[in-house]
Amino acid sequence: MGQDYSYCVYAPASNVGRALSALVEMAPAAERPPIEVTLPGGARMTLPFTSGSKSEPVDCSAGGDLNLDTSILIDVEDAETRSYFPPEARDESGRARLGYLYLTVRFAADVRPGYAELEFTAATTHMSMLMENSATVQAAFTALTIAGGGACCWLDRAWQSLEVRWLNGETRRDPVPGPRYATGLDVAATWPDPA
Repeated sequence: MGQDYSYCVYAPASNVGRALSALVEMAPAAERPPIEVTLPGGARMTLPFTSGSKSEPVDCSAGGDLNLDTSILIDVEDAETRSYFPPEARDESGRARLGYLYLTVRFAADVRPGYAELEFTAATTHMSMLMENSATVQAAFTALTIAGGGACCWLDRAWQSLEVRWLNGETRRDPVPGPRYATGLDVAATWPDPA
């Protein structure tokens, strides 16, 4: 059985559109027709991804979860990314496509009212290991968290443990459970009140 690690980005629910727009900026050129997504509250976005491998419109105006098949472009800078991406997988600027990443957007995160969760799950064990060990991948998800107005980004090791990678403006490497936080709820308690 493989490892399905995830990066989880937490932002105030009102910032989901902003976070998705930041994700679009990180995405490679669309390989399939984009999809139209209706967010809670009725705002519409066109995203260069698929949902369930389809390009049909997705309506989340009544809530629920949004599931997307995504990928992002990352710099190939550290030993882990250089090992993972052979030279032919890199573009002329030295970046490579990390994906598929299966994104689940929970418009109401379980760990803190008023927050949403964007959970990016690796498609393979090898990708999970890259997500765990690469500073370059961590930097990409940290950048997404910041651009999306988020409070926290952690690595979820398939319910085995968490590791806080960015929290309230600071890069971190705090294990959960650990000396600072016993649970994810303890981490969420440090986030600012959502606007």
